[in-house]
Amino acid sequence: MKLISAATLACALALVSAPTLARAQAYSFAGTSWGDNIATTKTHITDAGFEFIKLDDDGDLSFDGTVRDFSSRVYAIFTPKQELVKVTVQITTPDDDAISTYKAMVSTLTKKYGDPTGELNQVKPPYTAGQTLEAIKDGKGTMATLWGSDAKGYMAVEVTQRLNVRVSYESPDWSAESDRRSGTTSSGSTKPAAASPF
Repeated sequence: MKLISAATLACALALVSAPTLARAQAYSFAGTSWGDNIATTKTHITDAGFEFIKLDDDGDLSFDGTVRDFSSRVYAIFTPKQELVKVTVQITTPDDDAISTYKAMVSTLTKKYGDPTGELNQVKPPYTAGQTLEAIKDGKGTMATLWGSDAKGYMAVEVTQRLNVRVSYESPDWSAESDRRSGTTSSGSTKPAAASPF
């Protein structure tokens, strides 16, 4: 599974928006904490109403459930020491529901964590502002919102090229783990959920 880093998104956001001060508060999905082991993470996510699917060859967990009435897959990503460093929630939205679901998730997370650090909503030619979905689907548009910093980690909501909504929670250690998985070196540091895990 290819994972896009919220830190990469942060770099893009820095180019187009002035960041505001984010609250000094950790971002957490379903009560998980960075560094949790596999068993603890599995318990937190299943207790939030998601069904455990598998432990893969990389030592990562996947779960199925429902978020905002749409089928969703949750991935919990671990270091080789079996410490949680990232959680990704992929919400499988119908194309026409992608933007409204994205906005609802941004609203939910803003209420919980405060104003985002930045937003990036743009389309590139030949598309115009009224063709956001088409542009995103063609790889020429971006709709994303980011919270966080290198010191405390990141959380991002975005509309993917498949017009699904992805919510990513990344620990400050995710960048190093991402580099390890890709073989590069870092230059810097379906049942409904019982309650809102966000």
